[in-house]
Parts: sequence; C-alpha cells; structure tokens
Amino acid sequence: MKSFASLLFALIVFLVTRTAAPAQEAAPSAPVSHRNLRVYRDASGEHVIKTPEDWAKRRSDCLLGMQQAMGKLPDRSKLPPLDVEISETFDGPTFTRYKLSFAADQGDRVPCYLFVPKGLDGRRVPGMLA
Repeated sequence: MKSFASLLFALIVFLVTRTAAPAQEAAPSAPVSHRNLRVYRDASGEHVIKTPEDWAKRRSDCLLGMQQAMGKLPDRSKLPPLDVEISETFDGPTFTRYKLSFAADQGDRVPCYLFVPKGLDGRRVPGMLA
C-alpha cells in the first residue's frame, strides 16, 4: 500500500493536470525564481504580477519548469469525467468532513477527505483535502 505522502503527491499532480493549460514548449526567457512567485521575467526583465495576464505568464513558466523536472504532462484529451462520489458526511464542531472519491482513470478512483470549515458567513477561506 502506498504511503499517505505518495498518495497526496499523486492527488496534487492529478489535480494540476486536470486544471493545467498546456505549457509552452520553449524555455523561459530568463531563469524562473522559485522563491518569489509575485514576479515574472521576460526578455525585457523582471515584472511584478499585477493582472490575470501576468499570472498566466508566470503560471506558464512554472508549468514548464515542472515539466522539465518531472517530464511532460499526460494528454488531457482522454481524461474521464471527474465523477465525484460522496460516500460519508461527518458533522464536526467547527468543520464538516466529506469522505469522497473521484475518477482518476478508467476503472480507478482516488479516495480522500474534504474538510470544510463552518461559520464562514460567506467569507472565502481555504478548505483541506486529505
């Protein structure tokens, strides 16, 4: 049985490939800083990210770096529908926990828990997928 860390890593990679736009084939115009996610670089230098278009440029460079390290992302045209199934709900004092699974491949499902905080009054906050 795989360790929890390897399953979590596989889930993150799967979710990234579900939402990732294809990365550009060419190398970035300048080395990408992995420490400062608020800037992108192009031929004219370093720029602070201010618009969604700037984020798209930065994201493209991040995806390219990831693919250079891990290999090309799989073809997304043959992915099955996500097909989320909720099998259990637990109502805790400060959160709701959903036991769910989603389709990773034909005949293969990924089980996980989704923790959703309570009392948000419409505020957006992070949830947790484990």
